[in-house]
Amino acid sequence: MLSVYVADGGRLQKSLCASPESMPADPAWLDMLAPTAEEDALVEQKLGISVPTRDEMQEIEPSSRLYTENGTCYMTATLLSHAESEHPHSSAVTFILVGKRLVKAPKLYLRDTGLVHHLLGITTLDDLASHPIRGQSWETFVIEDLLRRERLIHPYSSAHFWRTATGEEADLVIERSADRYAFEFKAGSGRDATAARRLERCITDLDARAGWIVGQLRGTEPLLPSVSRRGYEQCIDWLPP
Repeated sequence: MLSVYVADGGRLQKSLCASPESMPADPAWLDMLAPTAEEDALVEQKLGISVPTRDEMQEIEPSSRLYTENGTCYMTATLLSHAESEHPHSSAVTFILVGKRLVKAPKLYLRDTGLVHHLLGITTLDDLASHPIRGQSWETFVIEDLLRRERLIHPYSSAHFWRTATGEEADLVIERSADRYAFEFKAGSGRDATAARRLERCITDLDARAGWIVGQLRGTEPLLPSVSRRGYEQCIDWLPP
């Protein structure tokens, strides 16, 4: 069965597809559950890609389960189903990322940065300034502070990391119903023209209202029409409008 999902008002709407004419022009997600040969051919024709067969998925070596071919990313994973039953079953599933598609993915953070510093033997600011963890520690610290206030004021909002197949990414996306806000976090000043342009492209892809680069330089300033720089001191009691 081939199910097609399209973005509509910030949500994914599902429809079944039986012919090239009935497939939407810009699907966000195609779900192929036990597809027929005709459905395989339809997807390959529409997207210009090669869809691996079930046997090909099973035969892929572990070291080759993530690869790129002609600009398309392929990832095959073995997933377990019916794990709580008497007959658990494992099956290979392939994810194919074509062009720019909305990707919402969890990102693991050790939320207590003080604990991270202790475990890594970081005891002074000089130790932290020269350590490779500095940028990630700063990102986690600011995200945790921002989301703590977000949950108090907007308890039903959601937050996630976002990345496209072309490598554009936002460190944090906050969603409040249909409204989205994108963030990038920099351990330096945050006055980064390249980061601003990349965040602006993410804002366009996400259909977000605005984006901010949060850094350690005090003050606020616009960098691009939809992107502003904001110092952490200006974020202590602030949330996106």
